[in-house]
Amino acid sequence: MDLDLAYTEGWIDWTTSGGEVDYVDWKWHAVPCDTGCSTWYIEDAGHNYSDFAGDTVEVKFHGDFYNYDFPSDGGRTEAHHRLWTTGNPDGSMDWTTDHWHSGEHAWSLRTDAGWFDKYDEHANHCAQGC
Repeated sequence: MDLDLAYTEGWIDWTTSGGEVDYVDWKWHAVPCDTGCSTWYIEDAGHNYSDFAGDTVEVKFHGDFYNYDFPSDGGRTEAHHRLWTTGNPDGSMDWTTDHWHSGEHAWSLRTDAGWFDKYDEHANHCAQGC
């Protein structure tokens, strides 16, 4: 069974003029889930960095999550997400992610990464179930 336990999302919008970035907007959120059998919490999350020199824009986001009940009460389990997005002069975007897990049953966690055209256009990831 796959259950989403936490997710981190970032979005950027930018325009260029005369070879220089002249407008940048970004949004982000980190969502910890309560699935009914495991509750996750945010350790730290946010927008780390923006650089809009020249005709590209680079934005970095992060989300760090933890719990003490995955899969049972006991040790701490952690999940860490990093997202780097680069807006190119032609309107395309490049992105990369990094993630790691540690603690109790961390081996059973997996991370999916993807890209969406619009901020928060996908269904709420937090589903109930055990």
